[in-house]
This record gives sequence, C-alpha cells and structure tokens, in this order.
Amino acid sequence: MFQKRVWFQLGLRIAFFAACFFMSTDVMAAGLSSPSIGAIKANISSSIKDLMTILQDVAMVTGIGFVIAAFFKFHQHKMQPTQVPLSQGVTLLLVGAGLTVFPSLLGTATKSAFGVTAGANNPVSALIQ
Repeated sequence: MFQKRVWFQLGLRIAFFAACFFMSTDVMAAGLSSPSIGAIKANISSSIKDLMTILQDVAMVTGIGFVIAAFFKFHQHKMQPTQVPLSQGVTLLLVGAGLTVFPSLLGTATKSAFGVTAGANNPVSALIQ
C-alpha cells in the first residue's frame, strides 16, 4: 500500500515537471522578438491610467459610503448622546467628503506636480521612444 502511494506521488511529480517544461518552451518560442523600451513604456502608461481610473471610482464609492455612515452616526448621536460621541459622525463626514472630492483633485494635483505638458515634451519620454 505504501509503495503504491510512493509510485503514484512520483508519477504525479514527473507529470507536473513535464507539463511545466513543455508549457515553458511554448511560451519562450512565442516571444522571439524582444519588446522595445518604448513598447514597455506604453504598456506601463496604459496600465497606470487604468489603475488610476479604478482608484478614482473606488474612492468615490467609499466616500459616498462614509457620508451615509456619518448620517447614521448623527442619528445615533441624536437618539443616545451619551453613548455615541458627535466626533464619530464628524470624522466620518470629513473622511467621506475627502474621498468624494479626491477624484476631481487628482487631475489638478498631477498638473501642479508635473506641469501641464508632463507627457508631451518631456525629455525623458523623448529618449525612451
């Protein structure tokens, strides 16, 4: 019984390594030409733009959620002022307002940090292309 189990495990390991070997040769053969630095830069730029859009959407949704939670905290404070401090509602409201305004401030902050022509006439971009 024990010997059958050992042979079975050995067979599984051999099959796994053989599959990995054949898959890796297919992957290596598919990319014969190496990508240029400009193509890598374009891929990274598009990925960062997509990530920025996702973060803006998440910030907007969570900001609205915090504002709604703040209204519930204000209601709880109204019902039981000794149990729920007013600072919880105010804190949730400020965090929610900040997260809700964050997507509109991101473009302004980018322009102020990198300039209006950050992507167009950047000397580093000219070297990479």
